[in-house]
Amino acid sequence: MVRLVLARALGGIVLVTALTLLTYLVWWQVPVDPLSYIYPDGAPEAQKQETRQQLGLDQPVLEQWGRFTWRLATGGDLGTSLFERKPVNGILASALPTTLSLVLGGFVLMLALAIPLGMLSALRARSIFDRAVLAVVVLGIVLHPFVVGLLLRDVFSSKLGVAPPGG
Repeated sequence: MVRLVLARALGGIVLVTALTLLTYLVWWQVPVDPLSYIYPDGAPEAQKQETRQQLGLDQPVLEQWGRFTWRLATGGDLGTSLFERKPVNGILASALPTTLSLVLGGFVLMLALAIPLGMLSALRARSIFDRAVLAVVVLGIVLHPFVVGLLLRDVFSSKLGVAPPGG
């Protein structure tokens, strides 16, 4: 049991390390200067260079990734947002209550639908109802949550009119 937990923990560490490295490498392949998001076109180059040095953007990509990984591993520090100039940990903490309420609401809705539909499908095995429930479940698993969210937003705002179209 202990070996399994250690193996899973090690696998998780390797996965997070690989994903952060891949993210850094892909981000730096994008042909846009990250400071163009912070400063308008007319900003002085000296100001941009100073910000680049403050944020460590003038260092090699692997060195930046190493510093980020070290801060993350030793203190759970996710760094500073390039756009808001605030600690990322604080931004995530402020979004946590809303995220948890959405997750809890989705979980309750899922149970409220899944249990009765599963029972009815079991009672009417191989019927058209059972096949329709199975098709909807498979579509729900296959489709990306972002696509499902857009479809639900469209249905509830445009078709049913019970939600605002903007979110």
